[in-house]
Amino acid sequence: MPLRFSEFPGHLPLVAPYLGEQNTEVLAEYLSMSTQEVTSLEKSGVLGTESVPNPGDK
Repeated sequence: MPLRFSEFPGHLPLVAPYLGEQNTEVLAEYLSMSTQEVTSLEKSGVLGTESVPNPGDK
């Protein structure tokens, strides 16, 4: 049975971020990396920015 709170406004339109969408923000905040450093990691393939198909999915 779902819980319902009287003061809760109802549905929140939350959407998960895309793969790599928050790389720069997270790495800058937690590891103090620059945009150039993050871009370099993305270009070298260390950070993912595109979805990779799951071998189990058909």
